Amino acid sequence: MIFDDDKDILQLSTAIFNKNGYDVETWEHCNQMIETVERYQPDVIIFDHQMPGINGADAIRQLKSNNIYKNIPVIYFSSVNEIAEMARQIKANAYLQKPADTGSLLSVVNKLIG
Repeated sequence: MIFDDDKDILQLSTAIFNKNGYDVETWEHCNQMIETVERYQPDVIIFDHQMPGINGADAIRQLKSNNIYKNIPVIYFSSVNEIAEMARQIKANAYLQKPADTGSLLSVVNKLIG
């Protein structure tokens, strides 16, 4: 599952993950994120930071504070400064600084879900 407001990133990521055998669901915002996660039960979630409405950091905080969904691995994928510190504060399982190559993104996902 990928939350990112950049349509090009969503299209490219979907193509790459599909090519590697993953099913992908994408959204351009984090509004109603908990309901979306409940509906799809993802194995891993990738969040961008800057999005309309709820940003990725706040969405991760919401997810990690929910007893039902707090164990879903999340990747904080953003161009924000100090991404490592921000990822630690919001309890993301991993992070990648944008721009990142597709191999790195696939590697992090594979590491988190085996």
